[in-house]
Amino acid sequence: MLCSGTGFQDGKYRVYLHYQEPHSTKETIDFLKHEYGIGGGTHIFTDGTRGNQWHDGKGISLSKSGSFITNPEIRLSWNQVAKRLGELIAADRYLNSKEKERLPVVQQEIEEQRRRLAEEAYARQILNREPTPTQTELNVSKDTANYVFHLGDTVYIGAEEYEILSFNNNSVELRDADCPLFTKQFQRETFEEMLRDNPLNDHLLMQEGITEQPTVLKDEKLSPRDIYQTYLPEIINKIRNDEIYPYLRDRDAEPDSAKLELDTAIDRIVHSMKETHPDFYEAYINLL
Repeated sequence: MLCSGTGFQDGKYRVYLHYQEPHSTKETIDFLKHEYGIGGGTHIFTDGTRGNQWHDGKGISLSKSGSFITNPEIRLSWNQVAKRLGELIAADRYLNSKEKERLPVVQQEIEEQRRRLAEEAYARQILNREPTPTQTELNVSKDTANYVFHLGDTVYIGAEEYEILSFNNNSVELRDADCPLFTKQFQRETFEEMLRDNPLNDHLLMQEGITEQPTVLKDEKLSPRDIYQTYLPEIINKIRNDEIYPYLRDRDAEPDSAKLELDTAIDRIVHSMKETHPDFYEAYINLL
């Protein structure tokens, strides 16, 4: 059962690679919950009979005839799943021969995706350098207060930490802080209700004197921050095609040096867009 993978493309490889790194049991259980998600499907037992398989926040269940939720033949907690997967991988019984042949390719693809996500997050941070207003200590009623958030801000859904990956007037996309490959999307209204219900998000409360985030209308002039969000994909693409990109991807590059080179490259790229994209250039200069 466990050797069939997680049900998602390359999920089996992500599980295998996770076990090649040092993680606590809790970290592994959290990872597996995210990787498997909630769902199920048909399962073929060793005797050839067909049954059902289900996985959710409690673990993995198998059933031949009864309910795979209320009365399964087999039920494994995530702690049991984590332990058994570790045993299979340690015994070299998790990946088959063909999967082992493809492992280096998939591993490289996963690393590329991780680097891309990290680069995009850092690029958003650089392009999001609008000065933060000074906040004062006030007694704010959470029932009527508004929340101010930006790209890259940390938010909490329950006790889980996420980073704001993108948002507009209708929806918000979050990236899991512990598992950057996983994202979640919420309706804007639902997301703001979740912020209000969780005291861990009080750092986003709008204080007196700070204007609420404007809603961008069709005929309304875009703010510098909105312009940044519009041009962000193009800037990231230019960075990837820039001569500095191989250096940024070099694992041996010093972090401080890489940051300096990236800052310089972004400045150079933005200045090269002065004539073709004057609005973006002006917004960038004004927010430095």
